[in-house]
Amino acid sequence: MVLGVQCGSESHFRGLVMDTSAQLTTAASQLAVLGHPTRLGIFRVLVRAGCQGAPVGDIQQILDIPNSTLSHHLSRMS
Repeated sequence: MVLGVQCGSESHFRGLVMDTSAQLTTAASQLAVLGHPTRLGIFRVLVRAGCQGAPVGDIQQILDIPNSTLSHHLSRMS
């Protein structure tokens, strides 16, 4: 499985301009998930991988964490 960030000409900055408090609440909830060092590390690996994404095994190896730990944190991020 390869995980990655959404790429495309118009999607890079989608969501940066928010009009409603509901949108801000959603964004805050999504950012709160990154408040754990392992999840922030996963996000960092995915951002660096860019549009190509990164295989789960590579993320596990880069972060030096067990598969079960990676699976737990990925489920929290989905």
